[in-house]
Amino acid sequence: MRTGFLALVCATFASGAMAEERSIIVLDGSGSMWGQIDGRPKLDIARDALGEVLAGIPADTSLGFMAYGHRNKGDCSDIELIVPPAPGSAPAISAAAAKMRFLGKTPLSEAVRRAAAEMRATEDKATVILITDGIETCAADPCAVATELESQGVDFTAHVVGFGLTKEEGRQVACLAENTGGKYIEAQDAGSLVEALKTTVATEAKTPQPTEPPKPKAMPENFAPRLLFTGGTPVPEDAGNSWELFAIGANGPATDSTAVFYGAPKVQVEPGRYLLVARLGQARSDMEIEIGATGLATPEMEISAAYVEIVPQAEPGGPAIEGAPSVLTAPTGDSATLYGAAGVWMPAGPIAVEVTVGTARVQTEITAAPGERLRREIVAAAGTVIVDGFLAPGNAGTGTLVVEIYARTPDGTRGDLLVYGYGPEQRYDLAPGPYLAVGRMQFAETEQPFEIVTGETRDIDLALNGGTAIATAEGADHIEVFALSETDEPTSLGYEYGARYEVTLSTGRYRMIAYRGDKQSAADIDITPGSTVEISLP
Repeated sequence: MRTGFLALVCATFASGAMAEERSIIVLDGSGSMWGQIDGRPKLDIARDALGEVLAGIPADTSLGFMAYGHRNKGDCSDIELIVPPAPGSAPAISAAAAKMRFLGKTPLSEAVRRAAAEMRATEDKATVILITDGIETCAADPCAVATELESQGVDFTAHVVGFGLTKEEGRQVACLAENTGGKYIEAQDAGSLVEALKTTVATEAKTPQPTEPPKPKAMPENFAPRLLFTGGTPVPEDAGNSWELFAIGANGPATDSTAVFYGAPKVQVEPGRYLLVARLGQARSDMEIEIGATGLATPEMEISAAYVEIVPQAEPGGPAIEGAPSVLTAPTGDSATLYGAAGVWMPAGPIAVEVTVGTARVQTEITAAPGERLRREIVAAAGTVIVDGFLAPGNAGTGTLVVEIYARTPDGTRGDLLVYGYGPEQRYDLAPGPYLAVGRMQFAETEQPFEIVTGETRDIDLALNGGTAIATAEGADHIEVFALSETDEPTSLGYEYGARYEVTLSTGRYRMIAYRGDKQSAADIDITPGSTVEISLP
């Protein structure tokens, strides 16, 4: 996975960003980067990939580095230009990425906007490379931001690397690249990355860009469509609607659109017969039109759309739950997923709504008339638990804390695994009921039962009652650790290749064995809460 991701970042730079005058890398510093791929946190893969790429670029490359979600939890303004664009900045960027914390939200739209603003001071071509493993969580529209930047006349391009995103999540951020002339590429596994590199980025990097032909003399506008709600009320120009023209030939409308416009355009297009498609959020309307070489075509089209805003809550009258997904589905099958308090234009009529707050879920239906704006507070009853863990009081440990939340069965044992995460202070919204919180740091583990009540927040500190063992053995092939018991045979827990093994263990007695070919050396150790035991195996 790391090799494929590295190739993708290299190829993205080679496709144009690195050759430009000024570029900024924007790295996702949100808490979801603690998630693992093939046993490694995504943040480690991203750091390694960036470090290796930056080590091989020309020294005069003008690069900057921006991050978001890396300083504060729950802060949509947590965006920082860490390294301003400048030649020879690659070592500073590598060092900054290595020191980043990953714990906040995902304000990727505003981050791209700020990156573009940083490079707007000159007329040089500007490029942003966004590396994200999540979608927008700060009530912004990536598509609208991309369109806004492109419309400002700045020579600006954004490339987006979707790191571990689903297809649906990818579609929500791909428009940042597509609307600015850049590329969106998925990073899921090594195979798909290599194929993406062959079919898109590598091909573009090797293909000389043609010289832009002289622009023809401007012709008078001949197309000015007007959009109305069903019943005749005009759609506001800032509603976010779009228009697409599909040329109609002998075999019907073309598959790809000829042109795309927004709001209330008045433009010049190639004369001909078209299928005109109007979109407003998830609502759509279409009609066939004829556009002539002279005169102004002013087709009016009605669209059956209503604006629906959903406010997910964990309790009646409570605050909106940031990041909680709401899925809206119209009878047409058109659907949209919102996060937190957010709204979208939907086909008017009955709309199915499913709101999820953590493990709590509720389904309902609302009805909206054409042109109507509705705001609905929907409660998916839930409480909150914040889980942290430590080896012993005053000793947080050096390993990665793994937190798992299980449903608790009537006899007090673990039921289904509901959610999990990595790192300190994991926050989960849960439906009311009994649960078990399990904390693990390598081989030190503990669990604690707890109850969730609607609207309440609980803090749980899991005492893992463990310590750290550090074994060194000069010239060893590998070192292995065994749990010792007074009644049973030693049980192998794990091993590490090389001459050093640092491992976190529960309180108890253990044996460390170093292997050098067919020779072994061993030592027994005792682990107490919060202890660090260092041994040298001869």
